[in-house]
Amino acid sequence: GVLTGGSQGGGISNNAGGPNTYTDIFWDGDLNAGLTDANDVFSSGDEVEIVRQTTTNLKDSTTFTAAGWDVSSTGKWVMPQNGGDPRVRGVYHCYGNALLDATVSSYSGTRIDPVKICTASQMAIVSTDTSYWSKWISIEDNIDLSSVTITSMGTSSIPFSGTIEGKGHTLSNLTINSPTSDYVAFVGYLKGDISGDGSGDGMIIGLKLNNPTISGANFVAAVVGHNILGIVTHVRVTGGTVAGTQYVGGVAGYNQSYIKNISAQTTSITGVTDTGGIVGYNASVFQIGWSTASVTGVTNTGGVAGVNVGTMENSYSKAATVSGTTNTGGGVGYNTGTLSDMYSSGTIPGFLGDNNGGTVSNCFYDSDDATSVSDGGSATTTANMRTQATFNPGGNWKFNVYWFMPAGMEPALVNEE
Repeated sequence: GVLTGGSQGGGISNNAGGPNTYTDIFWDGDLNAGLTDANDVFSSGDEVEIVRQTTTNLKDSTTFTAAGWDVSSTGKWVMPQNGGDPRVRGVYHCYGNALLDATVSSYSGTRIDPVKICTASQMAIVSTDTSYWSKWISIEDNIDLSSVTITSMGTSSIPFSGTIEGKGHTLSNLTINSPTSDYVAFVGYLKGDISGDGSGDGMIIGLKLNNPTISGANFVAAVVGHNILGIVTHVRVTGGTVAGTQYVGGVAGYNQSYIKNISAQTTSITGVTDTGGIVGYNASVFQIGWSTASVTGVTNTGGVAGVNVGTMENSYSKAATVSGTTNTGGGVGYNTGTLSDMYSSGTIPGFLGDNNGGTVSNCFYDSDDATSVSDGGSATTTANMRTQATFNPGGNWKFNVYWFMPAGMEPALVNEE
């Protein structure tokens, strides 16, 4: 960059506490044409071994290795993949969508040295190369994926056992069009890694997807097709479309592990069997979720989940539409598990399509607007749906922990964004 000095001179050192000794130092003479010698860059009295270089040479690793710098994929210094001066390994900056660090292959892929993703092309590399599917992957910027081809990460034979750490960033315009394939999603098949080696661990955390277009056969969703022993948490899907045949959801197709704090907002989901606004089929633990999706199915269709045989709690559906033929619910289509502290509202079917021996407690739906009677849960008026006392007569719902009451509205979740 451009160097400027103070009253004592020195664009790099002003001799504070000096004189000082500097060796193997370079400065960009093209950007600092007015500087003629070391005394313009350092303070008078400093002992300096400094070389003036061109901008081009400062982007060439051989300039630095010739001086003894440790520049390599595993060294103290790394060269940016898309051009630039060397960077201290592990110190990372995304400037716009330009990667200013090593290639994705230079990272060990552990929690403390994750594979850092800052461009669409890097995301494409990671999605297609199975060697990354057991790594810790960190999304370092908001990225538009419309210019690249992304492959679903993880299959039943080669599961994704790593971690996607979104850091609250958004991946936009993800497109995966595989209408005859199973396990179609950003992560097609997620399997928790319990080895404890600090590499992957099977998680998707802090990720946002905007306007995804996903098409597959079975186990289809925007984020994860099939979750086995994995953790999916703090995930948001906004807009876009998801289409499949069975186990189709806005966020997860089939959950066989743990999902928490997830949402599908204004997303259009279309399936045939076991179709839900957030999850198609929940066979384990689902906590804290909300849906404003449009959901269309045939059998077992729900605004939050198509089927629940596990445990679901602290969730709601304000789905734009929920339509199906058999077992259709504004919240859940078919249930044999446990549902608690949930509700549905809007011009959609009653909360639960078919409850086959399951437990339904402290669940409600708006009977003024519902297009059908629920097979479980309590019917109440629109006015009561907007009164906290309706939900908390015995202190069952955890207001100010999970829930709060917006003025003149139905309950909302504390973690909504």
